[in-house]
Amino acid sequence: ILFFFFFFFLPHAATPMTAALTTLEYGERPCMRVEFFTAEDLQTFRLLHEDHEKAIDAKEALFEERYRQGTSRQTAGCSPDPALDSQSKSKRRELARKDADKEDPARCAGWELWESIAKTGAHKQPPKDERIECRDIDDLQGRLADYVGAQGRRTPFTKCLHLELPFESLRGLRVVDTPGLNDPIVSREYRTQSMLHECDAVFIVSPAGQFLNQTDESLMERLSTREGVRTFYVIASQFDTQLFGHEYQRHAGNLPDVIQTQQASLARHAGNVFASWAETNPSLAILATDGGKALRISSSIS
Repeated sequence: ILFFFFFFFLPHAATPMTAALTTLEYGERPCMRVEFFTAEDLQTFRLLHEDHEKAIDAKEALFEERYRQGTSRQTAGCSPDPALDSQSKSKRRELARKDADKEDPARCAGWELWESIAKTGAHKQPPKDERIECRDIDDLQGRLADYVGAQGRRTPFTKCLHLELPFESLRGLRVVDTPGLNDPIVSREYRTQSMLHECDAVFIVSPAGQFLNQTDESLMERLSTREGVRTFYVIASQFDTQLFGHEYQRHAGNLPDVIQTQQASLARHAGNVFASWAETNPSLAILATDGGKALRISSSIS
């Protein structure tokens, strides 16, 4: 109950890489503590933005050269490059940006952060950390949008959000919702690593359509060396997107049977993947036996 409550309580971030690290704990009264990016953080974003712009410029120059070569080929009676010849300069710039984004996601995240911060016009005087006492839960929930909502006034500057809630189920418990590891924001990455070291249980989310890739393997390896992690759960997210097609037809549209079959298939896949990881990384051997038991699923709505 607690797990699903927080799914609905917290706003959903459109871009996980730029989401604020959020903690939830018990408090006598609803309260939120907000940590904003420091001057050092902002300087990092600005430098990443400059580096990314240079990468975009370089790729755009290559596209321009290919475009000129294609035009020359067409003049000489040869076929032009179909991918670029008909594109406008602005379109080529967009293609260059997309290529640069894929090349270095962390640099791209810094670029996006600086873009959103610069638009506020307040980057020269970033806000100071705040502690806000709220009248009730509705009051707190209404204020959240200003700090982590897609159009929130303080969202571009919010690094960490700490919520205190008067729910008995939170006594003695701390829930940490992280933007993930390999965070482009170094100071927040250190905070995430510190909290991970103290966690008793960890929930790892991996899309069902691309379940357990190399990034997940790297994360599992890092988790296996954490002294505090006693147990983990792997969540196959967006599970409902996998319920159609061959299996749906094979079970004549009987959804419970399709769900059971697909869940069993994911569990087998998890066991095989963990076993293959264990062959080259002994620290992950425990996953090979416990992986299937630790599998959970969630729908796209979550």
